[in-house]
Amino acid sequence: MNLINAGLLARSAYLAHNIELRNALLSYVLFEIMHVLSHAVHLNRNFHEIGIHVCVYLMSFTTHCILKLETDYVLPTSRKLYIAATSVVDLIVFIRVRNIYSIATGLSLLAVTVMQYFDRKI
Repeated sequence: MNLINAGLLARSAYLAHNIELRNALLSYVLFEIMHVLSHAVHLNRNFHEIGIHVCVYLMSFTTHCILKLETDYVLPTSRKLYIAATSVVDLIVFIRVRNIYSIATGLSLLAVTVMQYFDRKI
């Protein structure tokens, strides 16, 4: 399923109308491929955790860029600090705890990034 998803995302990246969207979609392709490899080959735990975390941070950054570009919404400082605080908590959990919680905090960074753009009064 992940390979099918990666293929569809790669096709969308190929057809993307701008470089920012292409990069965002390719970051998701990279995550899907890393996810498939982690299950198929049983990667070393450190390599797996670091690789997935790098992919999630890349996905969060490129998603933030796309949302900023497409919505023309400038995040207030408080919302930027919320994203930064989520990153700090994630890094602390990733470095200190090193268990399943680091996956949850890593993916919460992506969710928080998206929510900062769509959880606002219109």
